[in-house]
Amino acid sequence: LKTQSSPASTIVNFNVSKFPLHNKNIRKALGYAIHRKEIVENITQLGEEIATNLIPSVLREQESPSYFKDGDLQKAKSLFQKGLKELHMSVEE
Repeated sequence: LKTQSSPASTIVNFNVSKFPLHNKNIRKALGYAIHRKEIVENITQLGEEIATNLIPSVLREQESPSYFKDGDLQKAKSLFQKGLKELHMSVEE
C-alpha cells in the first residue's frame, strides 16, 4: 500500500452580509478562535495538515510561514471586543 498527500481543503462558508458577521472584526475573531488542530485530531482523525496558509504544503516548493496562529484565543478575544465596540454592543447582548 502506498499513500501520498493530496492537495485539498475543507472550507466553511458564512453569510457575511448578515448580522453579526457583517463586522470584519467579529469574522476575524471567529477565524482565530477555531482550533483546527483539535478538529483534525478529534473529529476527522485522518492526520490532515491544518490550514493556516493559502496553499497546501504538498503544492509548495518550499516551506512558507503560516498566516496566523491556530486557535489564538487571546487575539480572538481582542478582535471580538473590538467588533462589539464597533457594533455598540456588550458581551451580554
